[in-house]
Amino acid sequence: MRIPRRGLILACFTVALLSRGMQSTHAVTTNLLPAADAAMRDGLPDANYGGALVLPVGVGGFGSPTNRALLRFSFANLPTNAVIASAALRLIVSVAGRLPADFELKRLLTDWAEGEATWNLRFAPATPWSAGGAQTGTDFIPTPSATGQLGDPGSTNEFSSPGLAADVQMWVQNPGANYGWILMAAGELAGTGKQIGSHESDTNTPVLTVEYSVPGLGEPAMPPTIFGTTGDGNTLRFSFNAESNRTYAVEFKDSLSVTNWSVLTNIPELPTGATIHITNTVDSAQRYFRARTP
Repeated sequence: MRIPRRGLILACFTVALLSRGMQSTHAVTTNLLPAADAAMRDGLPDANYGGALVLPVGVGGFGSPTNRALLRFSFANLPTNAVIASAALRLIVSVAGRLPADFELKRLLTDWAEGEATWNLRFAPATPWSAGGAQTGTDFIPTPSATGQLGDPGSTNEFSSPGLAADVQMWVQNPGANYGWILMAAGELAGTGKQIGSHESDTNTPVLTVEYSVPGLGEPAMPPTIFGTTGDGNTLRFSFNAESNRTYAVEFKDSLSVTNWSVLTNIPELPTGATIHITNTVDSAQRYFRARTP
């Protein structure tokens, strides 16, 4: 696209569009085992269950003890640009003497160690939770990432929601914030006590199933469509359509005899297609523009 220096009427537009491959996606499903899990019990506030085959959760029949479980998974083997479509956590009940009950998974905000976490401590010997058993709003978020039901012994129970997938997406992009989830009975009502298999169990270990896609090369991209070109003195405005999950660069040069283009602006990847608006003040006799995508 060429613009004269001070023309009020824009004329002789030459649009240079360069494009390469368009990004597509390929769906992948993977099953992950816990990197760490543990339980906390207020009746034994200094006991660590990091090596136990089963983890007590929920509340006893007479309102005590109260039990909560901690679970963390590693996403180091997932591509850093993975786009998480879904996440589902499978838990297997080993012991349950009462009716099925609702449980909640909440994202943790503070770190802990499998072999050190107790009702009182996150890390031994002297790093406590904000309150015994971890405190809502400080040690974990108040709103559940997912809610599910734990049923009879031997039953397989699944927790799945967009919130769970959002947690995984955040941890893939920011591994340093991955402290996992805390599992507790909804409302922590009496009679909700269960025991679930831990990752030390050969057959009842928790499994997190993650479905994701990775941007890749596919069909050629549609060239950016430039439209809405207007001029006001030496100020030029124009727009073009950008596809989702693609980067764009708008470049210029003041003479066709010059080999290299200069970058006017870079457009980062967008989650959905959008219209990009460009404004540039031209202080040379002429200027050529191009929009390109890698």
